[in-house]
Amino acid sequence: MGGNGVTISIIPHGGRPSRQWRLAGGRLLLLRAGVVFTIVIILAAIAIVALGFVRGVGSGSLRARVEELEDSLASAREIEARLDSIETVLEEIGTVRERLENISEHAGQ
Repeated sequence: MGGNGVTISIIPHGGRPSRQWRLAGGRLLLLRAGVVFTIVIILAAIAIVALGFVRGVGSGSLRARVEELEDSLASAREIEARLDSIETVLEEIGTVRERLENISEHAGQ
C-alpha cells in the first residue's frame, strides 16, 4: 500500500475484534489541525497560568504600598478628627470672647 496517510488501530483486551481507521487526505489534515489546535490551547493555558503566577509574585510590593496608604488614610482621619475637636474648642472660645466683650461694654457704660 502506498500513499500518504495514517492508520489508527485499537486492539481491545478480552478477545474482541480490533478496529482500524485509515486517515488520508482531508481527514488527515483535520486530524493534524485538531492536534495543533489542542497543543496551542494547552500552551496558551500554561502561559496564562505562568503570567498569573508572575503577577502574583510582583503584587507583594503593591500590597505593601496599599497597606502603607491605608495607614496614611487612618492617620489623616485621626488628624481630621483632632482638627474638628480643635474647631469646636475655638468656636467655644469665640463664644466666650463675645460674652466677655458684651460684659465689658455693659460694665463700661
